Amino acid sequence: MNGPAPVVPVRGGRFRRWALAWVLLWVLIPSGSPAAGRDILFWAPYAPGSPEQAAGALEEFARLVEQAAGWPQGSISAVYRNKVDEGLSALQELDPGFVLVPIPVHLRYNESLGWTPVRAAVLAGVEAQRYSLYGPAGSSVDWLSDVTIEGDAAYDPVFVRTLVLGGKYPVADDRFRPTSRPLSAVRRAARGEKVVVLLDEGQRRALASLPAAAELVLLAESDWMPAAVLVSRAGATEADVQQLGRVLDGLGTDPTATDLLATLRIQRFEAVDPRAIKKLQRIYSATEPPPPQADR
Repeated sequence: MNGPAPVVPVRGGRFRRWALAWVLLWVLIPSGSPAAGRDILFWAPYAPGSPEQAAGALEEFARLVEQAAGWPQGSISAVYRNKVDEGLSALQELDPGFVLVPIPVHLRYNESLGWTPVRAAVLAGVEAQRYSLYGPAGSSVDWLSDVTIEGDAAYDPVFVRTLVLGGKYPVADDRFRPTSRPLSAVRRAARGEKVVVLLDEGQRRALASLPAAAELVLLAESDWMPAAVLVSRAGATEADVQQLGRVLDGLGTDPTATDLLATLRIQRFEAVDPRAIKKLQRIYSATEPPPPQADR
């Protein structure tokens, strides 16, 4: 009867055992930990606050989501970026599996970055989003070639030209001034300066309570659209996409999440209407070449 094979001493045995351990790690552990694809980037150019100010609330959001999803503690990180270039850098450096973006950002980068809408975010105080252009009393859309357009969504001239102005007014790119302080632009427009203000629906409703509202006139407005969408990227697994969607669906009715969502200015998450998103994308993408820069 044969016994067990003898253990033959081999020179460099420790090194070989160490190397074998690394081989097993590469074989048994899939490249790209599932947790890495669960991170969430909140990206809203020219929105108020700073990444540092948002860190505490987003840490709480990450812990709430992972607990509801049944994921290990610390498996999610959530960060905030409110500049266009910093958001793009975060996509490369952090490689999050999910990104929450306002609808203009989604339309601008959806085709090039290839992400997929998972849920729509309904913001606090408004059931849907609409963008409006207000100018000084007595102004009209004929002024647009000779004014600046200012607002937090003015970082994307294509969005304004196609979805707010309906493709009828080829305003030059250099007439747009993105700002995180639209109230300052409202006051200047009310004084009769050549400024047109781009407001979202929440800002438009707030305008009604300001004395400056009497000195402004509505020039154009978009159709209703989702305010923001949470999208998944290539690093997110299908199982995680489905699980996160289920968790987000329940947050709006979860009393333990009420205060946190209010801090994040989110009312609830809901299913995405794919036909509505595709229609917006079709209008946005069917653009003429950018108009020439305006003469100064």
